[in-house]
Order: sequence, then C-alpha cells, then structure tokens
Amino acid sequence: MIIRYLFVSICILLFFVNIIKCAESTDSNAYILDTYDEKNAFIKRYFLRFDYETMLFFDNSNLYQITNTKSFVICEGKGDKKDEQDTILLWNTSSIYDVTSTIIYLNAFPFWSKIQKEKNKKSFCLRIENVGWVDNVNAQICVDDNPSIPCPDLINLGTTQFSSRYYKGELLSLNKYFRNYLMKNGKSIESMLNKYSHYDYRVDNNWLAVPLIVDFRMFRFNTATFDYCIKKGYDLHYPPPYSNYWGKNYRETWTWEKVIEYAEIITKCTGKPGFRIIGTQSEGINSYMYNIILYIRVLIIVYYRKRYKIIYNNVSVIRNTLYY
Repeated sequence: MIIRYLFVSICILLFFVNIIKCAESTDSNAYILDTYDEKNAFIKRYFLRFDYETMLFFDNSNLYQITNTKSFVICEGKGDKKDEQDTILLWNTSSIYDVTSTIIYLNAFPFWSKIQKEKNKKSFCLRIENVGWVDNVNAQICVDDNPSIPCPDLINLGTTQFSSRYYKGELLSLNKYFRNYLMKNGKSIESMLNKYSHYDYRVDNNWLAVPLIVDFRMFRFNTATFDYCIKKGYDLHYPPPYSNYWGKNYRETWTWEKVIEYAEIITKCTGKPGFRIIGTQSEGINSYMYNIILYIRVLIIVYYRKRYKIIYNNVSVIRNTLYY
C-alpha cells in the first residue's frame, strides 16, 4: 500500500514538473512587438508566440496587414523586462507601406535571440527601421560627437551600395574572417561564391560582405507579338541573342532607346502596352524606372488614379502598367 501511494505521489509530482516545464517553454516562445509611425509615435503592441516547428510566428499571416509603420521593436518575453534588454538597431530598405522583408527579419530574431541567451547569457531586443533605399545608402551614420545621428548596428545593403559606404569609411574589411574560415575549414569562402560576387562584394581587394543570394532582373519579350507585328509589315527584329540583326556589337545597337522605340511600334501595332512591368510591389521597381527615365529622357510622367503613364515623343508608350 505504501509503495502504491508512493508511486501515485511520484506520478503527481512528475505531472506538475511537466506542467511547469511546459509553462516555461511557452514563456520562452513569447515575444512582444511594438510598432511606431514616421514620427516615432507609438502605434500598437502585439503579443506573439513563436512556433519552432514551422519557424514562424503563430500570427505570422496577420503581420502582413500592418501598414504605415516605420519602426518595429521586438523583444523576448511579455514586455516586463524590455528596459533591461539591449537593443540592436537594423536599417532595412523597406518603405512604410511594405512589411514583407521586415517580417522575414522578425521571424529570424527568435533563433538569434535563443543563441545569444545560450552562449552569452544575454537577452536582446531588435529594432527594425524601414528607412528605404535612399537613406540606407546616403544618410549620415555613426558620428562619435553627435549622438543625434543614428548609428545602426546592421544595415541591409545592396550590391550597388557597398562602394558608397566603403569609401565613406563606414564599412570594415572582412578579409581576416575569410582567412580564418580557410584556416579552420581547409576550404575558402571565395571558392564557394559565383564569379559575380567577386565584383559585387569586393572593393579594393577587400571583402565587404558574404553574399547569400544573387538575383537578376529578367527582360522578356513575346515572340508571338513580334511575329504578329512583323507579318503586318512593322520593322521589328527579335532582340539579341535571338536574332543576328544586331551584329556582334549588339550592346551598342540594342539599347534602351531601341527598346522604347520598339515599345512604341508594338503599341501602334496592337493597340496595347508595348512595355509592361511585372511585379510592382518593390522599391527596386522605383529605382529601375527612375534610371530608365533618366536614360531615355522621358518628357512627361503623368500620375492619374494611382496609375503611371509615360509619354515619350508625344506617344503613350507605357500605359497604366504600374499599380500601387
């Protein structure tokens, strides 16, 4: 009988221990997210829980509904120890209207935070500032005698921004880390990178970043449209390398001026837009259009009913192709 009661007592004890462990585990998955507008005024606090199986927050889909938000501050716990935690500042390239990339960093934070607690016994908060592409590369940062100038711990830089920050003395060379990796693993980081990385991420023989991905801007044309217009007598030729018409120096003959000229011809031929941009929810699109406009010296840009219309030589070339 004594053994029986002892067994029951042990089971009850184990039951309560499991409940406590479960509660502790649940608390360790708890995070708060505070949001702020462009004037740094508080907007709303979100109470989140992280799912280590899906590697996403349980309310991850709802985060995409957040808008008109410039700053996000995420901390582990329920907010009662927020003032005791150091805050890491990350500058992101997003605008206040697009939180897609911000959510990626928010979902990565629990993993990084967990590692810091295990290795360094420290707890951190992460502040993400959506400063956009322009400030991300041009804004002044980290002036020792001027605390009003922001000093981000991390910046999300594109390949075209490295050289600008580097020549301002704001980036450190990673060469010694590359050498340490080679000595430790017997294999160089450089050998695992594609050839473009050697041009994009290395300035003055100094590695400034470790690339994770390489993306390309694809230029596509519709062969059916070309064939249709050619049969109707319009002077069109497939772009290189699908036609030998442009010669060996096709980089000099197939230019953006020629692209716009062809777009005008296709518009006349079909009565539909001769040039169309696919996927406009991106800061990159704004930069892309800006450079094209400067390159071809577009005369007028009309913004009407949330649609852009570009007029070139008095002919509507791009009609209602950018939606925001």
